[in-house]
Amino acid sequence: MTFEVILIVVAALLLLSILASKAAGWLGVPSLLLFLLVGMLAGSEGIGGIAFDDTALAQAIGVVALSLILFAGGLDTDWNIVKPDARCGHYGCVGGLVYPRLFEFRFIGRVAARRDSVFNRRGGGLCRAARTECASARQAGAIAGA
Repeated sequence: MTFEVILIVVAALLLLSILASKAAGWLGVPSLLLFLLVGMLAGSEGIGGIAFDDTALAQAIGVVALSLILFAGGLDTDWNIVKPDARCGHYGCVGGLVYPRLFEFRFIGRVAARRDSVFNRRGGGLCRAARTECASARQAGAIAGA
């Protein structure tokens, strides 16, 4: 495909997306539904027959698009509406993400300490077993090499 054909196809898809967005408001359906319909029609199984097999490029385009969507959402946010709920959101974030990690590490430390003490009571535990295995492996290597 030449550059001109690709440019025309991209322009046509953008025009269809704009029309789908306007039609979504008129029909009362989510615009994402119509965007998906346009994508399915343009894809390899649809009327457009556009084959797209480059997954790395698709991921890069998706990441850039998501970044632009989040950036636009941040710019369009009315902070006077958000400020009263910001403290609750902050506490929910800290409570939901940070506190469980702190307790998880404390729990793992307790389990590891109990495990080590149990193995040490049995006569050396894992360290002794590892030393024994290393020593027997060295002896086996020395015997095989002789």
